[in-house]
Amino acid sequence: MTHGKVALIGLISYIAVTGAAQATAVDVALDKPITLIQGTQFNNGTATPAPLSVIDDGVFVPEGTCFACAYGQSVQWANPQPNNVLFTMQIDLQGSFTITGAIIQADNNDDYQLQYYDATTGLWQLLYDAGPVCCSGLTTRPNGNQTTYASVGPVVTSLVRVVGISGDAGLAVSEVELLGTPTAVPLPASAWLMLSGVGGFGLFAAGRRRSRAGSRRLTAAHL
Repeated sequence: MTHGKVALIGLISYIAVTGAAQATAVDVALDKPITLIQGTQFNNGTATPAPLSVIDDGVFVPEGTCFACAYGQSVQWANPQPNNVLFTMQIDLQGSFTITGAIIQADNNDDYQLQYYDATTGLWQLLYDAGPVCCSGLTTRPNGNQTTYASVGPVVTSLVRVVGISGDAGLAVSEVELLGTPTAVPLPASAWLMLSGVGGFGLFAAGRRRSRAGSRRLTAAHL
């Protein structure tokens, strides 16, 4: 096998593997780092507040779990916050993803938003508005079955924020999931060079074969 064919096969394999990696949509927020951007967590005075990581650990509390009962399994805060800031947490997806679905489990009678960072404008945009719903306790939006994603976007982002917009005296979020796939990776410049080199080598080799064939015909004609 020629070097040109080896290089071409390698390039095709790279494209195939990259495409396969982008094909399956998964929860791209799972176990990603979370930062408290503004606000103060609720402290009931008897236990340490839950770590921020409980909201993207892939674990839902039973539907309807009461606010107080979920203290250790959800991030909770009082409303209003000091200086009337909106309690905001940020999930770093650690890469660029195309988001097509969202789930949030939060206290039922409050309004929450998922916002994404739009790198093209430098602004935070609405991804999903999870408004108040019926019944009581922590309830999953959009429909309470903990598996159905609300359709969003699609949007491309690397950062998503969870924001408490309004509600009663206490707000809580126990789980956030984002359905997505890695954003298409541009073919590296080195790959394009390889491709152009393979093409050039192929043309050169084809030209040499035609030249040799022509020489053999001329030699035969003189005999």
